[in-house]
Amino acid sequence: LVATATRWSMLAVLSACSLVAVYYSIDYFSYFKQQDLQKFHRDTWFYPTFQWIANNTPEEAKFLALLSAGQTYYLPREYLRADQRLSALIDWSHINSDLDLARELSGHHLDYVVIAHPLVDSATYKPYRLLASLKDKHLLTPVYNAGEKLTSSRIRRVYREVKITVYKLNLKL
Repeated sequence: LVATATRWSMLAVLSACSLVAVYYSIDYFSYFKQQDLQKFHRDTWFYPTFQWIANNTPEEAKFLALLSAGQTYYLPREYLRADQRLSALIDWSHINSDLDLARELSGHHLDYVVIAHPLVDSATYKPYRLLASLKDKHLLTPVYNAGEKLTSSRIRRVYREVKITVYKLNLKL
């Protein structure tokens, strides 16, 4: 009797796990059937922005990526990840002014900045503050603005809204 109950319990657990796996994979099944890449990537962070970049910037363009997330796989250009909380390739502790930042960006031969905000407080977060100062001095020109939904849970369809901006750098240092 105990062995039978254990088998039924295991079968119930396996069934539940299978149902969750099928539900979690519904987008993959849908893509297989419909071949709708946009729908497939609806939960891929920053995908619409990366598609815009692919279609509207030169292939040789270099980007500074301030996305507060590691999802830069689909960014189709050479880039430096710059969020200081995610092992940035820019040493923000040595950048104390917008001129320091302009020199740093120029030294890396960057052409664009892609930034997601307000994932953090823009007024206190040094990279945002310094980039805003460069924008005020017309050293950054916005070329793309969009609101995007970033998925927090695919299963429960929970999203958070962010604003994405791509800036063209106008640095001649």
